[in-house]
Amino acid sequence: MTAVEDGVEVQFRLTVVSHMPLDRMLMAYELGVVGSIAALGDWDWKRALRLELCSVEQHTWAAELRLPHTDTIEYKYVLVAPDGSRCLWEQAGNRALHLVEPTLAFVRADDRALF
Repeated sequence: MTAVEDGVEVQFRLTVVSHMPLDRMLMAYELGVVGSIAALGDWDWKRALRLELCSVEQHTWAAELRLPHTDTIEYKYVLVAPDGSRCLWEQAGNRALHLVEPTLAFVRADDRALF
């Protein structure tokens, strides 16, 4: 296999388990992913990559972006108020993606989170 020069396409796909009714969550918050690199806001939740709702029935959101090959990135999911006034972090520890393999072209982070 040859090296993928321009990085790796990463899809963050999140299924939400929540005590909050979905319609209330959709009105009150936007879902995002924030992490240890600039493309994920350098842990600044106000610069989180926003996820788009892709399945109401399955409570699933997703976003894609191209990232450079790197050792490991850490990330967490957040609920952000649309006006940027507040943020709820997922309660789990940091998640990690290993993007060091130079032949890697696509990675899907298929996660579940409780909010």
